[in-house]
Amino acid sequence: MGHGTAKLRSYYRAPRRKKQLDDTEDKYCESRNGVVYRKKSDALLFYVPREIEKNILFKNNVELGHIGSEKCIAYAPSMGKVEGFTLMIPKGTKPFETIHIDHEDIVDSRVPGQGYLSFAVPVRGHPDKFVVGCGKNVLMIKWDGSTEVHSTRSYFIKSLDQLPDNPIPEGNRLSYASVDPEGTLWFATTNDNPANHENNLGSVYTLTKSRKLIIKLTNLRSVTGGFVWDQPRTNEQPLLSKFYYADTLNHQIIAYDFTIHSGKPVRLGEVFHNIYANPGQLAIDTRGFLWIPLLGVGGVQEFDPFTQSPLRFIPIPAKQVGGCTFGGRYLQTLYVSTIRYEFKEPHGEIPPNDEGGCVYAIHGLGVTGVPIRDYILAKAVLLEAFEALDGYKPRPSRERKSQPRNLDLNFSLH
Repeated sequence: MGHGTAKLRSYYRAPRRKKQLDDTEDKYCESRNGVVYRKKSDALLFYVPREIEKNILFKNNVELGHIGSEKCIAYAPSMGKVEGFTLMIPKGTKPFETIHIDHEDIVDSRVPGQGYLSFAVPVRGHPDKFVVGCGKNVLMIKWDGSTEVHSTRSYFIKSLDQLPDNPIPEGNRLSYASVDPEGTLWFATTNDNPANHENNLGSVYTLTKSRKLIIKLTNLRSVTGGFVWDQPRTNEQPLLSKFYYADTLNHQIIAYDFTIHSGKPVRLGEVFHNIYANPGQLAIDTRGFLWIPLLGVGGVQEFDPFTQSPLRFIPIPAKQVGGCTFGGRYLQTLYVSTIRYEFKEPHGEIPPNDEGGCVYAIHGLGVTGVPIRDYILAKAVLLEAFEALDGYKPRPSRERKSQPRNLDLNFSLH
């Protein structure tokens, strides 16, 4: 910390010193209208103490409004709301009430030397660490949420190429992933070769906290969709819940009985089928109802798996609706991602008014989503990863020699 920065922080912490700055000249600092500035050449720079950075960001992002180019759809027919853009917030006059964006572009999601990300899940207890899928590899990266992913460092955890007894078909890669109620990572493989789509080359794996790779489902269609878990509906042991898997190419969703502690899915059968659409990456709410993005139809279907009944259909102005998830402060906003129509068909015609490639936020649904779970990793794995990502090397533990203790056998504990 430079001398000038130290003085600035001291002025903020001591009001008497700030008043003193109003009356005297300082080499590093200047006070105007009660606000402390730092001198740099001929300019005055507004100074923000590190201690209040989080408060400023919270007040002017969460309370004022999120910045982004997403569109906002309010699904509340009784309120008379229609599709429109995110609420325009009047420009403020105080510091940080007006935020200027210098550049807006596509975020590069490639990890150096590994390729594009297929999934990202948070690591329990470490908000700047994520486990991601790249090609056939599972990596850990350090990401602060603002820098581009391609500038981050990565730590290798596991690769599907490490399975000599279960070779991965040519063209297979990691696709969707999520974390089960026990904190274990589950991920699916998919095949990008159209010639293999009719073959059953898809699988679902788990990666335990100690990096043990276990195959859970095999002989799936080559293009695998997403999957979700319902919460246990009773307290009976063993705890049972439902596991729903989107079989994209077969236009269906399959239900499984799922034992929480053993992580064993047992197939029950089809609960959803739509011959006109391919289900994408699912979301689930606290009632156990599914929210199904429909590729090729242009919407999201609310679905009751208990009675196998379709409920509300949410139209989206894009034909290729790829995935959805609940977010927002109270998990009451459904975020829907769409695919640009020419993503895999560069010469295909875009349907009129198709706005694929956007992320939509749907409000007013009156439901709450299930929170995203963190991946739990063993301490030994975390220490190895932190050494690679942060340069942190734990000190070797010293063996403590047991010291003899004099015990008074006549002393009784009460």
